[in-house]
Amino acid sequence: MGTSLRRYPDAITVLEAHVRELGHPGPTAERCVAAATIAQYLTKDTPVRSDEPGLKVCWEQIRLSHLALLEQGDWCDMAREGLDVEDARLTWLADAVAPALKLRAFRVFRNGRPRAGGMAQAGNECSAPVM
Repeated sequence: MGTSLRRYPDAITVLEAHVRELGHPGPTAERCVAAATIAQYLTKDTPVRSDEPGLKVCWEQIRLSHLALLEQGDWCDMAREGLDVEDARLTWLADAVAPALKLRAFRVFRNGRPRAGGMAQAGNECSAPVM
């Protein structure tokens, strides 16, 4: 197994490039899972050199950039559509990652399952623009 991101000296550079590239082609289930799991990792772990000025700030900005992708309307819509058809990747994400990150696309779900009334009646919580 390789070096973890928290120990990798160039993690900030790599993660900044990754989040830029992740958003360009548009949302897919795979990209949604990638963005959410990286955001979760960045929430739980801090860089080894976290005493360096500005490093924690950069780490947090990258975490927020991954979350901002997931909060965009088209990403929310894709996630909701995937949950409607019970895409296993997005159902796992709804169960395992989304609650801790408080992702809008998954708020109408509890334990990965739609609330009573289903998605169509739940309203579109994801159409608001992300600032």
